[in-house]
This record gives sequence, C-alpha cells and structure tokens, in this order.
Amino acid sequence: MGLFGFSDYNKDGPGVSKNEKQKKGFFRFWEIYFRKFGRLVQLNLIFAVSCCTIIFVGPAMAGFSYVLRNFSQEKHAFVWDDYIDTAKKNFKQSFIVGILNTLLFVMLGFAIWFWYSCYVGNPSMLFSVPLAVCVLGLIILLFMQYYMYLILVTFDITIKKLYRNSLILAFYALPKNILITAIIILSSLFVVTVPTAGQLAVTALGFAVIVLFYFSFVGLATVCISYPVIKKTMIDPYRDREIPTAPVVRESEYEPSADEEIICSDEIHDNDGGDQK
Repeated sequence: MGLFGFSDYNKDGPGVSKNEKQKKGFFRFWEIYFRKFGRLVQLNLIFAVSCCTIIFVGPAMAGFSYVLRNFSQEKHAFVWDDYIDTAKKNFKQSFIVGILNTLLFVMLGFAIWFWYSCYVGNPSMLFSVPLAVCVLGLIILLFMQYYMYLILVTFDITIKKLYRNSLILAFYALPKNILITAIIILSSLFVVTVPTAGQLAVTALGFAVIVLFYFSFVGLATVCISYPVIKKTMIDPYRDREIPTAPVVRESEYEPSADEEIICSDEIHDNDGGDQK
C-alpha cells in the first residue's frame, strides 16, 4: 500500500487504457488529480458556495465525500447531479452530524482557550491536565472527520454507530490520520504564505485558490488515504468470508483479503440506487 493508501485495483478508470499499467500511491493520486482536474475545480466551487451557510455544511460534506470517493476509486460521477442527489438523500443525518460536529469543535475550542488562559496565569497540573485532555479531544474529533462522511454515504448506519466507528478508525489508522493532517496543514500554509504573493489568503488570488482548488485537493488526498481503510475494515472481510447477511458493494472493483479485521457490521447502501440487498 502506497503513500495515499491505494491498493492495486484491477479495474481501469475512465480514460485509462486497459493495457496501461496502474500507478500506486503518490503517483496514482496525481494521475487521478490531473485527469479529473476540471471536474475537481467544478466540485470545489460547488462545495465552497454550499458552505457559505454553515448549517448546510453537513449535507455539503456528504455530497462532496460521495463524488470524491467515486473519483478516488476510478468510478464515474456526475459532479453536480451526484453531489446534489447525495446531499438530498442523506440530508437529515448529514445535517444533524454537521451541527453536532460544529458544536463539538466550538465547545472544545472554547475549553482549550479557557484552560490555556488559566494555565498561563497559574502554571500547574490543575490546569495543564484538562488543557491536554481538551487538545487531545480536538485532535481525535478532527481524525474522526476523515471517515465520518465517507461512512455516512456508504453505509446505512445510525448516528450513534457512525460516531463509534469513526472513533475506532481515528485510533486504528493513526499513522494515516497523522499523514492526512500533515497534508492539510501544509496545503493551508501554502495558501497563506506563498512568498511571491505575501498573505495570499487575503488577496484576490488567494480567494481564487481557495474557491477553485483548495478543498478538492485536500479532499481528494484525504479520501485517497481514508477510504481504503474503510474498505479494509468494513467491506472486504464480509465479502471474503461469504457471510449470508454481509454488506455488498455494487459494481465492486476489489479483490478482498483473507486476513482483514472486521470493525462493524452495518449495511452498505448505494446513493444512486437506494439500499442494497
């Protein structure tokens, strides 16, 4: 498994010759990114506009994750239609999850500010311990985001199980989560500190980079790393063991492995055609 967690899939994506050797990891990511560049720009613009109203961030993340998941797995996706359809079909759950996540981030952010202020005024374990706990909680919540919406658009799952499985994967794939975080940080720093543009984020050029490129680049990198983890732990084990009630992915491209660990047993659904049997 390469840097971005790609397996050597057998099915060629759109626009790739059947005789062309598939790249892996880092190189495969860039191959997909440049091949789908125009659609990624379109997706980035739609997502940026959708997030202007914070209460719709959840549904926007659902549609965004679904399209990126298909792109990363070399499956076709209509950017606008699939984005909107997925946001609609998962609106209730994604809306609730979006609000919950926003509240959790705000509460943890406020708690960190509070305990840090107390610690600066009186450095002691009385304040450093809760500060460390809150920082750790914020990091774990961030790691959970890398899987949460992908699981939501892939499985029929309750919100309770969604958070449980996202929490498990936050620890289970710790090195990959650290890698994703590093990519996000480096991409963000690039946007705001390009030497030739000064404070890029507050310029017209910086605004254009964010609206047209930033979210889709970071999002595709994140999905390319995180979705194979979901596939490994929540999809392949059931198919490999031929469990009668196993979840099935329609139009599967994968060859399952025999030694992969099961994390949960929720049904998979396809947002293009409803629940799968």
